Amino acid sequence: MIYCKLTLEVHNYITKILALAFLIEARLSDKAFVYGTFDYSTAVEAIEIINKFLKKSIGLPVICKPEALIKLVKETNFSEEEKYELFIKTYMGARNKEFWEILMNNFSNIMMYKYRKEYEEVLSKLNNNDEEDDDDYDELPNQIDKNSNTAEQEYDIESTKDLFNYKKGNTIEPKLLKNILGCFDLFNTAIEQKEYAYLSKLSPIEQIKTLSLCQKQFPLQDKDWKHAINYFLTKKDALERYYLLFMLKYEMYSPACNITRALFINDALYKFCHNLYLHQKKNERE
Repeated sequence: MIYCKLTLEVHNYITKILALAFLIEARLSDKAFVYGTFDYSTAVEAIEIINKFLKKSIGLPVICKPEALIKLVKETNFSEEEKYELFIKTYMGARNKEFWEILMNNFSNIMMYKYRKEYEEVLSKLNNNDEEDDDDYDELPNQIDKNSNTAEQEYDIESTKDLFNYKKGNTIEPKLLKNILGCFDLFNTAIEQKEYAYLSKLSPIEQIKTLSLCQKQFPLQDKDWKHAINYFLTKKDALERYYLLFMLKYEMYSPACNITRALFINDALYKFCHNLYLHQKKNERE
């Protein structure tokens, strides 16, 4: 197996390494498998680079081809649920209607029933071309009412690793939600610091450049950095959102790391938690 990790600083270098890795996979067939934290667009770029030097061009790696990847996954000795998790977490291509049809054709009705909510949401959006307005977060999900009855209540988000997949309307396990909301008390303290006042006078690009120097090992993919840069260029609350996330210190594999990364990456999660925090503080004052 060939593992490649992509960071913003070494994008061009890693893309060329990926190009060679993809060539090795293509030439060695089932004896090599490329995977890692690079994104789909980088894979396409790497293929374009290597094909300029080949008489016979190669295609995208297995990780980007659902038919090929599902074949490898099904050959493992894992349980059906483990195979499902392995497939959806490893696959890096487009999650279109064909992708979901492959899932339906290769996993049992019982397994797909378990994930029916996710499937139906995606399929509905694909069929209706219904793109959600990213700025429409004024109405809070009814987290408290939905979770107030029984200890057996099931939640959409029950662990820190699930936070990355949070979608508007999902419910979050109460103790986990309490831990996340506790971060926002620190946010309010952070924006009173003189460093924050200094940064607020800089341009958006200078702000994120300065912050990135404070946390050089922030565990993010290239596409996540691009998203953050775009957020700084288009949103007025960018500095408020990202300042503390860069200032926090934690163990790389601790739950706090997942919470911080999820708040960094997932706009829907950040906006829901921020709005819920403000809502709770308003109720406390009243």
